[in-house]
Amino acid sequence: MGLFLQTALVLDENEAAVKAVLEQIEKEDSMDVIASECRFQSRPKGTAVLLNEHCTGYEDLAQTLSERLTRPVLLLYIYDEDFWGYYFHVNGRALDCFQTIPDYFSDGSEEEALDAVGNSGLIAKVFGIEESEIEKYIAVRTEEQMEDLEGKAYEDDEFGQGDCWQMADFMRKLGFPYEFS
Repeated sequence: MGLFLQTALVLDENEAAVKAVLEQIEKEDSMDVIASECRFQSRPKGTAVLLNEHCTGYEDLAQTLSERLTRPVLLLYIYDEDFWGYYFHVNGRALDCFQTIPDYFSDGSEEEALDAVGNSGLIAKVFGIEESEIEKYIAVRTEEQMEDLEGKAYEDDEFGQGDCWQMADFMRKLGFPYEFS
């Protein structure tokens, strides 16, 4: 079994507030959140949370966090070490979603693929950066293309374009370097 990982970036919110909401979610016994097993990082732009192992929810968790904190939440994930993606919510509303391989679970329908193409302009605006700094990350591919990709999206990246850990390069550009021990 590969790696399943979820990280939430909460803009303009402190660690204590994020932890309190995760503790509420845990008490409700939803999404398998265990707040004490989550790892937190305070950043100038907000708080990053590496969610506990076996946490579920992806989009539901992004929605719940953004609704309760009334802040933008970008929930990034690595799925089975095959691909990475994100769900972006503001005040509980879904504004964007991205998956490097959008037809991973489907028969490749165009409708599903269009739902997960991402919007680098929106993400760049909300996170206060230039779109050109992240637009190469938000690229939809097939499984075969992911396996054949070589090289990095940007010169200063650590991970290649076909590597699910490219998510960490994306996070760094947003102002939330992945530095969980």
